[in-house]
Parts: sequence; structure tokens; C-alpha cells
Amino acid sequence: MRSPLYDLNLIRADISYLSLPLSVVLPILIMPANPIFGGTQAEIAERQYYHSIDKTDYLNQVAYKGALKQQLISLIPSEFLNDLNHHTTGFNAVFPKQIVAHLKTKYAKITLAMMEKNRDKFREPLDLSTPIETWIKKVLECQEYALEGRDPITDVGMVNNGYLRFNETHAFVDDCKLWKHRTPATKTWAQFAIDFTKSYNEYSESPASMRAAGIANNAEQLQTNKEELKLVASVLQEHEQSIADQLARYEEQGLLLASVSKELKQQQANYVSYQRVSFAPSYRPPTMRNQHNRTTADSSNYQQPYRTGLIAGKSDYQVPASTDGNAQATRRQRSCDEQAEAATRTRQKQPAHSHQ
Repeated sequence: MRSPLYDLNLIRADISYLSLPLSVVLPILIMPANPIFGGTQAEIAERQYYHSIDKTDYLNQVAYKGALKQQLISLIPSEFLNDLNHHTTGFNAVFPKQIVAHLKTKYAKITLAMMEKNRDKFREPLDLSTPIETWIKKVLECQEYALEGRDPITDVGMVNNGYLRFNETHAFVDDCKLWKHRTPATKTWAQFAIDFTKSYNEYSESPASMRAAGIANNAEQLQTNKEELKLVASVLQEHEQSIADQLARYEEQGLLLASVSKELKQQQANYVSYQRVSFAPSYRPPTMRNQHNRTTADSSNYQQPYRTGLIAGKSDYQVPASTDGNAQATRRQRSCDEQAEAATRTRQKQPAHSHQ
């Protein structure tokens, strides 16, 4: 038999814990009292046994409470807990309940915009594709949130909202009529949840609900397909724009290449014209008439410079084979060379003839 000391000495009730919507804190713990001595040996053994269990549970609860406090401190930024952090003892004298109450009181402020958003969520249409428990949980959370924001939703408001949500589906017409003819004393939120949960479950098992679910699924699938098509169209439009931009860049590059090619051709033509003018031979040998009028002394003085110039001229007037007008320049050079050789031979013969 479990000792009643466990319930009396281990936990002490505190009504302030019940004020929190979600209880994440542990109740106040008291060390179990030592077992009462006296009685038979069996009674003493039994009390000691239950005392050891109570003490173990107490130590475990203390450990859990410390672990919870450390988790809260590690998860919450330190600037939000500065008021609880003592400069000497730190958080040693702080309990998890105090941390939660501090955050709720100082930072958990519910604004009008948040309350309006909660009201919109409270009035959302009933989704027949989900269990009725999902909708009931949602409206209860909205009621609890409104209570925290000091704008409570009464049970009458819960019933009226539920009636409108079920009536607008057109699937619970008979159930809404039965509820409408109820007496005001029986129109409570608890009774509403019971009656319409039963009606909702019956509807879920009917063929009409299956057809409605199929229609809803088809509509959802169509909506999904439309969104996918819109996404594909957007991607294709971006791709077409990218292709157009690339073609424009290619066209600009083509025009630039054509301009460069034209300029290169013009420079090549100018270079060929320059070669024709620069490499044309300019050497002209003296005429035979001037050669006969020269005296022997003049001819002897003129002979060496003339030969030197002639030899240098033959070397300087070589025309590359790869230039334009090569054939004409070659013929001119060969004619000049022949005339120069003939003039040289004539001079070599003249001194001997004059001496005789």
C-alpha cells in the first residue's frame, strides 16, 4: 500500500500554476518527512520503503526542475533575463516558473493586429477534408488566445461561430435545423461539440462526402496545375528574353567583325600600293652620246665610281619575288644591267684605240 505521505509531503498545491495556458513548469516540491517510528516491525519496514520511494521521486523532480531551468536559460537570449540574473548568485534562486512568468509579463504583449488576426483564424471556413477534432482544437486555441489578449470569446460566441461554419457548408442542413430548435439552456459549447462531432463523423462515412472529397481533390489538383503552368510560362518567358538578348549581342559582334574585316582589307590594299611605289627601280644609265664625248682622263676617273655605283645599284634594286609587278620590275632591271655592261665594255676598248 502506498503511503499517503507521498501526496501530502511531496507536492504542495499552488493555484498560480493553473493560470498559465500551457503548464511547462513543475509544482513546488517539499522534501518528504522522515517516517514515523513505532508499530510493528512490518509497519516500520513498509514506511521506510515508501519513504525511500518518495525521496527518490523528490530528487528526480528536483533534477528535472534544474534541467528545465538550464534549458530555458540556454534557449532564451541573456538580455531578456537580465532582471532575474543576480550579480552574486546568478540564477541559483530562480525557478522555471519565475522565468516563464517574467517573459509572459514583460514581453508577451498581444497587439490589436494580432487579435484581429486571431479573429480571422477563428472565422475560417470549415475544411471537410480534415477531422472535426482539428477544427475544434483550432477554435479552442483562438478562444484561449483571445482570453490572453483580454478580449475573450464567450461560449455563446463559440456556438454561434460553429453554427455559421457548419451551416455555410450546406452539408449539415438538417443538423443545423435541429440545433436551431433547441432550448437556450441546452445550447452550450460542450453540447454543440458533441452533437456536431457525431454528425460530422456520419457525414464523413457517407457517399456524399466521398464525392465532395473527390471534387475538392480535383479542384485542388486543378489549382496546383494552374500554378505549375504559370511557373512554366514565367520560366519560358525569361528563357525567351535571355535568347533575344544573346541574339542581340551576337548581331553586335557580327557588325563589329565586319567593320574590322573591312578595315583590314583597306590596310592590305594600302600596303600593296606602297610596295609597288617603293620597290620600282630608279636607276637610269648614261646615254651612249655622253659616253663618247668623255675624254680618256674623264673616262678613267669616271670608271671606278660608275662601276661601284653600278654594282651597288644591282644589289639595291633587287625586287622581292613576292611583290606585285614583279615581272615588269625584273625586265626593267635586266635591261638596265645589259646597258650598263655594254657601256663598260665600250670604255675598256677606247683607251687602246686612242693610243694607237
